[in-house]
Amino acid sequence: DGGTTSNATSDAITAGEGDDVITSAGDHTLTSTATSNALSVAASFSGVGFASSTSTSTANADASAINAGSGSDIVTNASDLDNLADANAAGISVSVTGLGGAFAADSFWDGGTKANANATAVDLGAGNDAVLNTGTVTNTADADTLSVAGAISGIGIAGAAAASTATADAEAIDGGLGDDTIVNQGMLSSTADAEATGVSLAVTTAGAAVAGSFLDNATRANAYATGIEGDAGTDTIVNDENAVVNVHSNAASSDTAIAIALYGIAAADSNAVSTAESVGIGGGSESDTISNIGSLTASSHTDARARAITFSVVDASPPDASFGTQANAVGFADTIGIDGGAGDDVINNDGSVAAVADAYSVGQTFSVSLISASVSDANADAVVTASGIRGGGGDDAIFNSGDIGVETLADTNARSINGNLVGLTVSKANATATTHAVGIDGGEDDDTIVNESDGLIDVLATADTYASGVAITVAGASATEARTAPIASAEGLQ
Repeated sequence: DGGTTSNATSDAITAGEGDDVITSAGDHTLTSTATSNALSVAASFSGVGFASSTSTSTANADASAINAGSGSDIVTNASDLDNLADANAAGISVSVTGLGGAFAADSFWDGGTKANANATAVDLGAGNDAVLNTGTVTNTADADTLSVAGAISGIGIAGAAAASTATADAEAIDGGLGDDTIVNQGMLSSTADAEATGVSLAVTTAGAAVAGSFLDNATRANAYATGIEGDAGTDTIVNDENAVVNVHSNAASSDTAIAIALYGIAAADSNAVSTAESVGIGGGSESDTISNIGSLTASSHTDARARAITFSVVDASPPDASFGTQANAVGFADTIGIDGGAGDDVINNDGSVAAVADAYSVGQTFSVSLISASVSDANADAVVTASGIRGGGGDDAIFNSGDIGVETLADTNARSINGNLVGLTVSKANATATTHAVGIDGGEDDDTIVNESDGLIDVLATADTYASGVAITVAGASATEARTAPIASAEGLQ
């Protein structure tokens, strides 16, 4: 087992326990950077017998510019805060045997190679806190993972399974526990970027080659970004006139599975999942009061790509869609400009709110055999939602006299190619895109929503799908299936 773990933590100002007064003046830049890098390499070689290697890495990075700790604190920031958490993890495993079994993997049953980046520029912690920001806050969480597994058997079984999980979580200001007052009169920027890559390669001249994630694992990228989060407690949050909040989350996952068996069974299964969520201002639990007079922009973007490739001269794989050449790419994107969360909230928007969410998913399969009965199945799915203002649970009162713009896009592409000289050839491609955009969403319970005469709400939802299946058989039978399901809906008030 070549597993490695790397941890990095950075706090520029830490107050600890007690009721503290923290002031960062406006004539300097306060920088906090936590960088964690982890690399693991495992290799196993056998002439005759069984060769196995497992390589897993985990990188954790946590960064805060101002950490108020517990107690009822007063925080004033007029300086430039630059806060970065950067986590990078890579795992490589290789197994080779001349005769017998070769298996190469990471801990795919537990998310595989992992990178976790958590960045909170101003962390108020527990207590009834107050914060005033008049400076420029740049907060970034960046997580990147790479997992590669290669297994080669001259004669016998070759199995390779690689998966990686990258998670980035960025919050510019987090109120934490307690009844907090948060006022922003400056500029807040919060960005979460997660990128995960997995590659599995299995090769045998005679026997079975199995590559990818047949045990329901996947390469995953998760990105969560928030500008201001009240968290638990009865909070008052104000984004003042001329103040700016910019929030962006980006999640990209790429998974490739390749299986080559000249004589025998070749099976490849690829799964890529990307999730991105962005919130400009979130009240959290309990009853909060949120007022936006300034400018608020939030966006989420996902990119998921899954590729499965198989090749054989004589393929003895069963003609079953659950064991063949499969690729599944899934993207989830959700953006909320102002989120009341749980509790009876009062939300006023007199400024501008822009909420944008988009997801791109591509599933591709390619299978070639001279003599075979095979199934090639490609799937691409995307679910995209966005709201300018979302009340959440509780009896909320929402008033808008400003500008709200909401835009969603779901774009999916599924392509399947399967070719046999002799035998049964089946090719399937399915693309689904679901998108929903809402200007003001009251959420659960009994809400009051008022869009004033000078309130402007602009909503757009778009869903694009493409699916193509190609099945080629010179002697035998072939069948092709291609399906698309685009669903788009938009509402000004819900």
